[in-house]
Amino acid sequence: MRLGRGICLAAFAGMLSVAPASAQIDLPSMHADPSKYMLYRCPQLAQARPALVKRMQDLERLTAKAATSPGGAIVGRMTYRSEYLAMQGDLQNLDRRAAELNCPPAPATPPATRDMQNQDRPLHRDRRPR
Repeated sequence: MRLGRGICLAAFAGMLSVAPASAQIDLPSMHADPSKYMLYRCPQLAQARPALVKRMQDLERLTAKAATSPGGAIVGRMTYRSEYLAMQGDLQNLDRRAAELNCPPAPATPPATRDMQNQDRPLHRDRRPR
C-alpha cells in the first residue's frame, strides 16, 4: 500500500516538474463564452461594448473601495474577480467578433486599475510608515 502511494506521489511530482513554470493561462477566455457574440452584427456590437466597459469600471471601483477596509482586498477579490474576468473575456470576444466583421474601431477603453490586472500582487499591503 505504501509503495503504491509513493509511486503515485512520485508520478504527480514528475508531472508538476514537466509543466513550464512560466506558462500563461488566459483567465478571461476561460470565464467567457466564445460564442456569445457570434450572431451579433456591427451595430449590436457597438451597442454592447459600452455596457461591458461600464460594468468593468464599476467592478474596478468596487474592488478599490473594498480594498480600503481591513481584509477588503481579499473580500474584493473573492467577490468581484470572477465577474471581472468574465467581463474582460466578453470584451475580448466582442472585439474579436468586431474585427472579423470589419466593424469600425471602437473607442479606446480607459486602462484598468492595478488591483484587477495584477494577479501576482500579494493580497496584503505593506503598512510600514513612509
